[in-house]
Amino acid sequence: MSYRIIFILILLISVNIYSTPKFTELNRFGNGFNSHCITIADFYGNANLDVAVGNVWDERNQLYVNIGNLNFDLLNLYSHLSTKGMTWGDYNNDGMLDLAAANNWYEENILYIQICLSVFALLDLFGLNNSHTISCADYDNYGDLGLAVAALFNSSVNI
Repeated sequence: MSYRIIFILILLISVNIYSTPKFTELNRFGNGFNSHCITIADFYGNANLDVAVGNVWDERNQLYVNIGNLNFDLLNLYSHLSTKGMTWGDYNNDGMLDLAAANNWYEENILYIQICLSVFALLDLFGLNNSHTISCADYDNYGDLGLAVAALFNSSVNI
């Protein structure tokens, strides 16, 4: 009797593991033609997830503020660079999320600092050319975020 129950449980678990996941498109938005990356966070502070989109070929990077019910307001950022990677973090420890972007084609990486709600200033250009991905963490355990950048045609990762 107990073997039958175990067999049924194993069968149910294996069906769930090997079944094809189903995704439902909830809302299509945006107007970028050459989008290469996205990163998601609640930078606006309204408990809705917002979307940053990195574009290439002279298209501005874009922020989409989720105003609720999957409706988004567009905020354009200040660059016409070839962005390949983005990451959110509070880089200046002011309690507001900032945005770092890894750029390609011999363009420096950029850091957008949020100076007040949904207003960003281009604070810094940094790093290598031909960057493709970027990530943040407190790498040295000093209580502030650092950035790790990986670049095309470069055999190292820079922190």
